[in-house]
Amino acid sequence: MPQNQISVKAWLARNRGEMIVCPYQPGQLTISKNACSRRHVMGKQEDLSELQKGNDPLNYSYVRGLSLCRECRIGKKLSVKPKHARA
Repeated sequence: MPQNQISVKAWLARNRGEMIVCPYQPGQLTISKNACSRRHVMGKQEDLSELQKGNDPLNYSYVRGLSLCRECRIGKKLSVKPKHARA
């Protein structure tokens, strides 16, 4: 097995608890909780007026993917930063 494939499997084994299967992306996409949180936040900030211009078809695909994350309850829950207890 190539070295990079071993390191990827080792990383996934160590970080299994930080990964989720996204129910809104095609193909049962597995992403980190951090990436899910960032996609949710970016989806909320996206300006959809750019879509109407139609200048960049790749940007449309990118924004369309983020629009799925905009209303995601999982992303919303993960994007809320936990409050630290005061001593």
